[in-house]
Amino acid sequence: MQKICNSLLNDVIKISKSNPSSTLKECAEKAGYKSSTVYNWYTNLKTGKWPKDYNKTEDQKPLDPKIVDEFVSSFYFSNNIFKILRRLLKPNVLKDKYSIAKQSKTLKRMFNDYPNVDFWLYVDFGEPKDDLLLFLGKAKINLDKKFFEFQASDKYTEFKYEYKPEKITQRVKKKKNIWDFY
Repeated sequence: MQKICNSLLNDVIKISKSNPSSTLKECAEKAGYKSSTVYNWYTNLKTGKWPKDYNKTEDQKPLDPKIVDEFVSSFYFSNNIFKILRRLLKPNVLKDKYSIAKQSKTLKRMFNDYPNVDFWLYVDFGEPKDDLLLFLGKAKINLDKKFFEFQASDKYTEFKYEYKPEKITQRVKKKKNIWDFY
């Protein structure tokens, strides 16, 4: 079993950044480490079992807290994939493990086109569908529009309100005579 160190965590982080939709297992295999080992590092650092400045490392140097935070947050998409699927699909679609695998693969492919996890978590897509493929094809135009609106930032020119009301003086009432009524 390989011991943890900053350079190993950086390797996994670089692979994760190159493809944000990749899972922890895929990143570990690409980096050449056992997925169970990297998963143990991840859970120990995430749960706080190991402090962020953990010093029982391979090179006897404590871990950098910035690298640890980046490592823990680099698998945000794969941690939320089932939450996203539950939002987008009907419950009867997610009962079969083969269907879940198919839908998650489709979602990963869609994530490459629309790479923002918060977009998938918070945008309203209407009623849940029977298949994610229904979001592609003709409905892709709506998906493009929603993604564009989600990314658009509200920029406006600041307006200074400089209006000052005039002082209104009361009119002097004159005494009415009989000719004012004709």
